[in-house]
Amino acid sequence: MGALFFDADKDGDLDLYVVSGGICDKKNGDSVYQHLFFINDGKGNFTAAKNAIPPINTSGAAVIAADYDHDGDLDLFIGGRVSPGEYPFAPKSFLLRNDSKKGAIKFTDVTKELCPKLQNIGMVTSALWTDFDNDGWPDLIIAGEFMPISFINNEKGKSFANPLTVAHSQG
Repeated sequence: MGALFFDADKDGDLDLYVVSGGICDKKNGDSVYQHLFFINDGKGNFTAAKNAIPPINTSGAAVIAADYDHDGDLDLFIGGRVSPGEYPFAPKSFLLRNDSKKGAIKFTDVTKELCPKLQNIGMVTSALWTDFDNDGWPDLIIAGEFMPISFINNEKGKSFANPLTVAHSQG
């Protein structure tokens, strides 16, 4: 459903994150929805890195990267799209902090710790990291089906403020 090429390990080549998703006879939590991460060896060969990302077995749609904590590496937001068989209930969305060390890529799910409201923010179709308040820290803007546009303020990489929403008018 979504893919992102980005340099996860700061080695100068682009690695690949793939968001699994869709609607089938399997419910969220099934391994068919496990998201995937591939390491680029620098020659264009990609190898699946099974322990690089936490288990994410939900139908997603969007993945975007930014250095939200200013530690020099790219962190991820993954937007949950739909709960198969439970439409229109929202699946989980995730904030992953890049905790990679030299030679070992590792992302940690910090959603509950830094912004619990992201867990069930809605049926995400698109997201953008941008500094909407001009404080030098990338903030999140999230849009989706049956949800308002949500602006989530980055509090200097330590937490994210409760989402501010913009209601849309009918007509």
